[in-house]
Amino acid sequence: MIAEHGLTGPVIGIAADGTGYGTDGAIWGCEVMVADLLGFERLAHLDYVPLPGGEQAVRQPWRMGVVYLARTYGDAFLELDIPFVHHIQRATWRTLSQMIARGVNCPRTSSLGRLFDAVAALVGLQGQVLYEGQAAIALERQANMCTDTVSSYPCALRPGCPAMLDVAPLIDAITQDILRGEPVARIAKRFHLTVAEMLTRACVEVHKQTGLYTVA
Repeated sequence: MIAEHGLTGPVIGIAADGTGYGTDGAIWGCEVMVADLLGFERLAHLDYVPLPGGEQAVRQPWRMGVVYLARTYGDAFLELDIPFVHHIQRATWRTLSQMIARGVNCPRTSSLGRLFDAVAALVGLQGQVLYEGQAAIALERQANMCTDTVSSYPCALRPGCPAMLDVAPLIDAITQDILRGEPVARIAKRFHLTVAEMLTRACVEVHKQTGLYTVA
């Protein structure tokens, strides 16, 4: 993007996608940084979550749904009265939770793609997929079907070096909407707005630190 637009100075860079190894050995995919043609400094990212089963979690988005619920509620998520939880095979979750606790085949990831997978699974769109990005596409289609004026969900930006984009408030709010019977399209649209707002807030904070205005 920098080269494409003929930029030479540093910019605020956003990298938001599915899978790519970062400099710390984790799987990156939602990073906000200061970057130029020679290098970058990572200043914020989506908080890490485990990727249970590695590539298997990409093919089975329900795994990420469970991970984000467990991160938000602990084991109490199993008592949530929502269809997604009702369909979880408890024995399979016990195995996955043991893998996560022991760090067995559960690399850390900050991937935005995996968050999209989780939300798609939670609202009942995609439990399994044939290709990476399928769940996100289904979620986008739902969002485009919503003609209501909606607001974004809450999220948090925890200060640090780098700062952390914390989506536990987002997952909780989506869960409450599911419990209330909100339409999937409305939830999907609010989620997309939240992602845009979350990244914008991170860029504003980076601007405050660096004085940079250009975002790539």
